[in-house]
Amino acid sequence: MEKDPVAHVRTSLWALPEDAPVVRNPPRPIELREPGYMDRFDSRTVLYDAFLDDDRVVLVGPPPRNLKRHLRDSRWTIDGVEVDPTIFARRKAMESYAPVPPQVSAPSTLRIEGGLGDVELTIQPSHLDLFANRRVVFTLSKNNDLAWIRQWANFYVQQHGADAVLLYDNGSTEYTTEDLRLTLGSVPGLDTVVVVDWDHPYGPQGFDNGLWESFYLQRNTMVHARGRFLARAQGVLNSDIDELVLTSDGDSVFSHAERSPEAVVLFGGRWIENDVPEGGYSADAPAFRDFGRFDPEGADAYPKWCLDPRRLSDEAVWGTHGVHPMANQPNTDAVLMRHFRGISTHWKYERNARESAGLVVDGDLRRVMDAIDWDRTR
Repeated sequence: MEKDPVAHVRTSLWALPEDAPVVRNPPRPIELREPGYMDRFDSRTVLYDAFLDDDRVVLVGPPPRNLKRHLRDSRWTIDGVEVDPTIFARRKAMESYAPVPPQVSAPSTLRIEGGLGDVELTIQPSHLDLFANRRVVFTLSKNNDLAWIRQWANFYVQQHGADAVLLYDNGSTEYTTEDLRLTLGSVPGLDTVVVVDWDHPYGPQGFDNGLWESFYLQRNTMVHARGRFLARAQGVLNSDIDELVLTSDGDSVFSHAERSPEAVVLFGGRWIENDVPEGGYSADAPAFRDFGRFDPEGADAYPKWCLDPRRLSDEAVWGTHGVHPMANQPNTDAVLMRHFRGISTHWKYERNARESAGLVVDGDLRRVMDAIDWDRTR
């Protein structure tokens, strides 16, 4: 009997109550806040998760800002034994540590008592073993159509030899996380599937004003994924559901990362336009196979990356569009991501359909897409 690829994981969230006397202060001055800024800003999450990493408990959360002194002055215990944490805060993230006392052989509970209230958190396992030596596609998603997610996973299995998916679900309302697990678990070739319930404020974005200092979730998703799941993977590809990566030499993007001296390939992107195909869509909703034209005069899509975490320095920072400091600009011409405007819930902005006039067929993309069995299931 075939092994079920789906692994169920939990996280240990600490969020302050709505009536908490102290919450996180926003970094943006009042005069620069757009309408709705405070509704999107995460003022109450202290920790997204707490998990074991050898002889320490790793704590991932938004930057504490004014909450840091309360955390520092609190009493911290692991299974009743007092410990002294190291609170390491960056501009958009906090990755802190609590040492496991030598007399505690199997740590299970972290308790914090102080000015932010008292909280008791289950210490979660790291699950690095689940993804060890796997070729992993990793993404953050909300309400993307389940058919798109199945097609996306099938593409990466068939085209690049991916055998694992790590998907963080940011509070989807159109389906449950169990629906996501069933969808991904049905894709042949995936040996490991983890869907993380990640229903946290996404944060104010800076498309209109260029200010990104209050946008925490995406950065912390990278920190959490690396520390709890992916540090021992053979390869990690950062790809949104509306993105498909192709190589010009027919090799997998994971192989390119494995051969890279920097252990990472950063590649550019091309927008595939949302022109309605002649005769309409191939199904009730748009599908990847329905699109294949681009605007040769259009702007490039932002770059994405694939890396080998086993060879990457611990100091390297995984970003959305780069890995710092070693890859801030595309470092290969052999890999190009296609970003599909028509595969979208329009959550960020309207990707309206356009006429085909002036568009050019992406021949390499069409040849690859014609060879994919998009809806293959176990």
